[in-house]
Amino acid sequence: MNDPNQDVGVDNRITQSETSLAAFGSYVLMGFNDSNCAMPGGTVNFSSMAFSSDGGMTWCDCGSMPRLSGGNNLGDPVVAVDSQGVFYYTHLGTTGNGRRVVQLNTGVVNPNTQVIKIGKPRIVGVGERSEDVEDKEWIATGPDSRRPGKQAVYVTWSDFGPKGTTVQLRFTRLTSGRRPHVLVPPKTIDPGPASGSFPVVDACGNLYVFYEGLGNGEPKSIRMLRSTDGGETFGRPVVVSEVVTAGVPVCGARFGIEVTGHQRIRLTEFPHAAVGPDSTLYVVWNDGRNQDDDGAIDVFLAFSTDQGDTWIVKQVTDSRRHSFMPSVAADYRGAHVQYSQFCGSGGPTGDKTFALFMTSLNVEKGFSRQSMVSTVCSPVPVTDPNFDPVIADCYMGDYNQIIAGHRGALLHSWGDNRHVLDENRNPDVFFIQTGPECPKGPPPMGTPYRQ
Repeated sequence: MNDPNQDVGVDNRITQSETSLAAFGSYVLMGFNDSNCAMPGGTVNFSSMAFSSDGGMTWCDCGSMPRLSGGNNLGDPVVAVDSQGVFYYTHLGTTGNGRRVVQLNTGVVNPNTQVIKIGKPRIVGVGERSEDVEDKEWIATGPDSRRPGKQAVYVTWSDFGPKGTTVQLRFTRLTSGRRPHVLVPPKTIDPGPASGSFPVVDACGNLYVFYEGLGNGEPKSIRMLRSTDGGETFGRPVVVSEVVTAGVPVCGARFGIEVTGHQRIRLTEFPHAAVGPDSTLYVVWNDGRNQDDDGAIDVFLAFSTDQGDTWIVKQVTDSRRHSFMPSVAADYRGAHVQYSQFCGSGGPTGDKTFALFMTSLNVEKGFSRQSMVSTVCSPVPVTDPNFDPVIADCYMGDYNQIIAGHRGALLHSWGDNRHVLDENRNPDVFFIQTGPECPKGPPPMGTPYRQ
């Protein structure tokens, strides 16, 4: 998806990661982090995008996103699209005075030229205090229950208080369209500690926000908040499932997978969610509950057919090899779960390479046989300390995504390290379509262009 020929930045800044996808007809937009971010004047732009106008057969690396005046783009992008074909790109940034914020850019495709035009960013998420640190946002579009016949844009994110003293969930709702305006100003929806939010909207405009409750005297858990009035009010948190921290201590206070003494992958248990055409809710996460029995980190899925009142939890993977960073899409067939998993045999880390896999769940028939999605198994580069100097130690990208396309097609995005540049592994981001009417062979790189 990114153009590897551009990975020639200063100090080996070559990492692309943390993908997100949105599709409207044959138009597909991907957002991703890009550490090749040196710019004139000392500014930073981690927020990048790629675009396809032919359903993913060819792509352009469209470069970095526009910035706020005097500010920086800090990445963590998530993209979405509404029923009118307006694309939304949310990401983190700073203002000219250094305040950390959540930003939103909109994009519209010109049907004559097949080119997407991205607008300037606007601030949509802030903390209660100017010194608060806004972190990983997520976005959803869908019906607005407060305005029948109209759509809305729903944004959630994590908010760290001064010096990381607290972490809470924040929310805002906006109108859809090229120039969204605020309907519900930014507000706290869970005072925490909580993080890793993921909103979805059903066909009736009911909003569900999934996230990880981080304890505070209670077990860690995957939780859900529900709103039937567009986020004006939320009910009490529903516990979907308790979770166990995935992995072992790596890189200080973090937990994750130790492949070798210098190859480590940090992890979270943050959920991904989807809602099916029949309003069945699905949520997935990686979980370490089987590790005490010499098992691996596994992926779990929970589903609800009663708007989240009750949940059925199922184990997706088989505890033989570590499985992590799951994502889920839903269509008329059920839920489709993709995840990274180590290849080969020989314990939880197998042959010390990993690939993208998937399985599908039909509520009545169970899971399909697991299949490999990516075309190769990818090695883990040296991550402790990380070979890329502007990336945190043990960082391998924290998110990938699967979305449902037309006529049963599934669209997948992920990052891996199959390429080598200057004798170092070169993390890039990739796309593939599976299912009916999938294209033959991998998509070629399109012609890069600058905005």
